[in-house]
Amino acid sequence: MNQLLTETNQLEIAINETPQVRAVKENGYSIRYINNPSEYIKELAVKQNGCAIKHIDNPSEKIQELAVKQNGCAIQYINNPSEKIRKLTLILHPEMI
Repeated sequence: MNQLLTETNQLEIAINETPQVRAVKENGYSIRYINNPSEYIKELAVKQNGCAIKHIDNPSEKIQELAVKQNGCAIQYINNPSEKIRKLTLILHPEMI
């Protein structure tokens, strides 16, 4: 019964996904083709590929954090990263030193 509910929920989610959601889940860089992406779309994009942040104008600190967690090299695409983001990058990716 629980498996059936889980499969049903997954099917409902798949049916309700927008083309934008599907695109960024498959390739975070596809965010560059989306006009005015929502915060949710931005999150999905950087979770899939942290470096997709280079295609996001003025990313929030949350988006920056998700990006560097996914890929430490993403910090190079963040203009004036906060001290918190710099420290997080070094903690999670000491090879960046």
